[in-house]
Amino acid sequence: MRTAAKLGVLVLLAAVQLSEQAGTRACPAGTFDCGDGGCIPQEKRCDFWTDCKNKKDETDCKPADCKAGTFSCGNGKCVRKLIHRCEGVDDCGNGADEKDCKPTECGLGAFYCGNGKCVRKNRKCDGKDDCGNGNDETQCKPEECQSYTFPCGNGRCVKIEKKCDGTDHCGNGADEKECGAKPKGGKPAAGAAAAAATTCAKGQFNCGDGGCVSMDKRCNHWKDCRNGADEANCAKSDCRDGTFHCGGNSMRCTWRQDRCDGNKNCDNNSDEENCTPEDCKPLTRFCGNGRCVLAKRWCDGKDDCGNGYDEKDCSEEECQPYTTYCKPQKGKKGRCVPNGTAC
Repeated sequence: MRTAAKLGVLVLLAAVQLSEQAGTRACPAGTFDCGDGGCIPQEKRCDFWTDCKNKKDETDCKPADCKAGTFSCGNGKCVRKLIHRCEGVDDCGNGADEKDCKPTECGLGAFYCGNGKCVRKNRKCDGKDDCGNGNDETQCKPEECQSYTFPCGNGRCVKIEKKCDGTDHCGNGADEKECGAKPKGGKPAAGAAAAAATTCAKGQFNCGDGGCVSMDKRCNHWKDCRNGADEANCAKSDCRDGTFHCGGNSMRCTWRQDRCDGNKNCDNNSDEENCTPEDCKPLTRFCGNGRCVLAKRWCDGKDDCGNGYDEKDCSEEECQPYTTYCKPQKGKKGRCVPNGTAC
């Protein structure tokens, strides 16, 4: 009996110890319990950014939980409305962010299908029905056909590898003309080889791989050439409306909306330099040195600003859930350090 009682006490003590290690302390009012020992401000719950180390703050989100500027997926997930809603990519995982789209909702670089759906413009006239109603593959001008397709001349485009394969994919026989002599096997020359010497029409850009794209697709951030040649060696004057030139040796253009958003979009990080407080995008904070960093990196124990501004005067409530708060001591102000690091 005594042995059993001692065993019970040991089991209880072990459970208590595990509970303490798991950090089951109650979170202060106005904060969200991550369930892993971390607490975050309630306003960071269901805002798309994962602030809990275990990502619990972005799971099981009800529509009413999704913060301003986000879209409820209906599956417990929230995505950014401005960036993810109706831009041709299923960010929700259930397709909700791409349903019932209006023509005015299609994001920059997206094409409206006419059936409540948007697809990326670089999928229009690519030889595949991405819309589901065929609208992205009808009335295609030769210059609209993607670089890896062949313009049929009847409003259609077919994949370049289907040219001269012995089957009329265009419907007007255009893809089976001018194929050259057939080899002994009876099959025409391979499509890629047949198109290798392509000469592009006036107003088109030669991709160098047998494909041509409309010149207005040059340096617009989207890779329309299969080999990406249309987005290489871009001068500042080449960048299209709505884009930002990366400058220096980068010779690239990126979306202007990506400027000062806390993410490196240019190879040389120039899109994150010389930012003003007004330039900083939502969910970022201004560093005071021309840079913006994501709010979730503020008070995380690492100098993300480069001038220490994001780690200065941090309160215990501001510390990220995977950090420990160090109280002010002898001239030192309060700060946050990674868990396991001595103050």
